[in-house]
Amino acid sequence: MRTILFAALMLIATGLCAQETRRMSYMTSLGTGVDMSRPSHTPFEWQMAACYNFNGRLSAGVGTGITVYEKALCPLFARVRYCFSDTRRLSPFVEGQVGYGIALASDANGGFMVNPAAGVAYNLLCGAKLFLAVGYEGQRLERLRKFQNDIISAEFAEELNHSVIAVRVGVEFGRRR
Repeated sequence: MRTILFAALMLIATGLCAQETRRMSYMTSLGTGVDMSRPSHTPFEWQMAACYNFNGRLSAGVGTGITVYEKALCPLFARVRYCFSDTRRLSPFVEGQVGYGIALASDANGGFMVNPAAGVAYNLLCGAKLFLAVGYEGQRLERLRKFQNDIISAEFAEELNHSVIAVRVGVEFGRRR
């Protein structure tokens, strides 16, 4: 956990220094959502990503973070974002993330994750952007379940496929306006 916190602080500090080149952008976000699957768990997520800006509208990069359903996961993902306008104060965008969630508990296995979203970014005067994104998140997860009574004791793997309407709020540093 200390390593992830240290990496997040380094990412934010590097993002503040990278404003001169404007080729790299760094983002961090917090999110939650409505889980539409059974068993249902309200997820919590924190993400950070570093992206290369091809121009003022298109960027691609990689990211990580923490996602908590019934078990904690560390997602590793590729991210692509396209902004429809790079010069206005409000910029609508679409983005997609594809990756794998690594389970942090020993009694769980992570799995494939996908997250397409649409949102809007608000350009601040300092060059940073505040953004709000709404989308779908699909996450596979396998957890070990135990059943025990007076007669038998059993363990089995339960496969879960979470389907979530996700909402994320965050800040992005270093991106061109």
